Amino acid sequence: MPEAKIKWRPTIVVDCETVGGDLLNPRTGARVCMASTCDEELQTRIYYLPEQLAEVCRVLADPRTDKCYHNSRLDLRMLAASGVSKIGGSTHDTLIILRLLSGERRVGLKYAAAKYFGDSIPESEMAKGMFKRKKKIKDETGEEMPPGVMALPKTERETYALFDVTETMKLFYYLRNGIRGKLVAVYQNELALIPIVHKMEDRGVKINLTTLDAFLAGSRSVCSRQKRTLLETAGIEKPGSPQHISNVIKTRFKPPVVRLSPKTGQVKTDESSLRDMGLEWSDDLLMWRRHQKLVSTYYTAIKERAVDGILYADFLPWTARTGRFSSKHPNLQNIPTAARRVFIPRPDHVFISFDYEQIEMRLAAHYSEEPDMLEAFRVGRDLHRETAQLIFQKEDVSKEERKQGKVVNFASIYGISGAQLAMMLSGIRRTASREAQEYLNAMWEKWSELRALSARLAMTLRAQGFIESVYGRRFYPDKNEESKLVNYLIQGTAADVIKFAMTRLDVLFKAHHAEDRVYWLMQIHDELLFEVHHSIAVEKFASDAAATMAEKKMFLLPLPVSVTLRRNNWAEEGEKIDEKI
Repeated sequence: MPEAKIKWRPTIVVDCETVGGDLLNPRTGARVCMASTCDEELQTRIYYLPEQLAEVCRVLADPRTDKCYHNSRLDLRMLAASGVSKIGGSTHDTLIILRLLSGERRVGLKYAAAKYFGDSIPESEMAKGMFKRKKKIKDETGEEMPPGVMALPKTERETYALFDVTETMKLFYYLRNGIRGKLVAVYQNELALIPIVHKMEDRGVKINLTTLDAFLAGSRSVCSRQKRTLLETAGIEKPGSPQHISNVIKTRFKPPVVRLSPKTGQVKTDESSLRDMGLEWSDDLLMWRRHQKLVSTYYTAIKERAVDGILYADFLPWTARTGRFSSKHPNLQNIPTAARRVFIPRPDHVFISFDYEQIEMRLAAHYSEEPDMLEAFRVGRDLHRETAQLIFQKEDVSKEERKQGKVVNFASIYGISGAQLAMMLSGIRRTASREAQEYLNAMWEKWSELRALSARLAMTLRAQGFIESVYGRRFYPDKNEESKLVNYLIQGTAADVIKFAMTRLDVLFKAHHAEDRVYWLMQIHDELLFEVHHSIAVEKFASDAAATMAEKKMFLLPLPVSVTLRRNNWAEEGEKIDEKI
């Protein structure tokens, strides 16, 4: 069978410069003020908006040419917000191509231009100062402008804009033929995600502002109380300063066992280190940290970002090296259960979430071909309970002990150290690093093929410089990341499982004309969250969507989906619908 390739069509590169508001959030008034294009002959053109909007619309609507961007998610969003309603031809994106073909952590255009072509653009003193200070400056007419290229003199701003489109076109031609074989489907699916991401960002999620204010006040109160307690019991005046806490530990408590940072020489004050030192006030400090994080990272960020009670977060499908979605404003991927309570459905709507059942464990069983894991899933054994029984050496284990078994299982898959596992377990029960390492040793002895998978991946990495998933997505870990190879493989595969499911679901919703009643809200880890109108037949919708998501043939084990209906908020336990479809 011939290797899959893309049939490349005539293409122009498009880039936008913006003014006003938050570039990633058109609701704040950001708009395109200048668009530039570059064709395959490196002929460039600049258009000023809104004066030349009609001409920009004509050029971009032309179906005879494909359009390429470096970060199409942002450019397409800004063009739409500025009056460009139709774009002809297919979409391409050099940022996605770089992410798929390169092991680089950095995928910025200027970095790529310097790396691949040795090209750079000299920055004037004015530009350097502007980008450094991020303050308003005056343009050549004396008018004050927001930070950005438009604040530069006309000649300089156009030089910047044309550099971007020219380098994007060069990068597109240089790298695009690397998208072949299995990567063709992955690349095309990444592009198909763009309108779905825009739907999530445009819909936003409703926030219960009364609950949010109460939680914010409550966490601030806990922080104040714990701060007073730490001052009285430990002499800690600045609980947010690791250096201050290190000095207090050294001078006042002098525990027999301490871990020092090799870089700073300070006492490590992470949760695991504090537990191992046995300091009586460590729980007070950890509680202060938890609530301070809720205040600063979540509650305050949600309150500031919400517009008329709706939170519009940014979803980033290409930032993580594994291919996983990330998000910001705020980071919803790591949002704690406490903060999820402020997310509520709109009137006459409910939340319905679809979650892959133990996808990481199932993928670990697939790639390692560990007989015990495969058999357990096929007959329906509870691996987390079995692990708890093994490490605690008893038949009847509690719910909390099963939780610990689950944590140990994931640590076994991802090559986590005993110290790291001890920290992960600390939220359930105090565990010393040595005890945690004994748990891991027991699991590696039980699942020897899982241990062997890590060794095989390390050999593959040394031989070809990357490892590859069943989808063809490549991972280029750093030299010191051999212990994370299984992590890259499983997380990356899980990312593509859910990304391909998202595009299949989008087709399903369009076919059933359900787009005005079923709304994309979030993609969080292995979960998809939708807001669904009451007029939708919930059980039929859940069954059809879960069947579309379920992956039954590609792996040694099926990847079933569980469905949960939540009527009041995102944190509630909810009602299970056909638990595994």
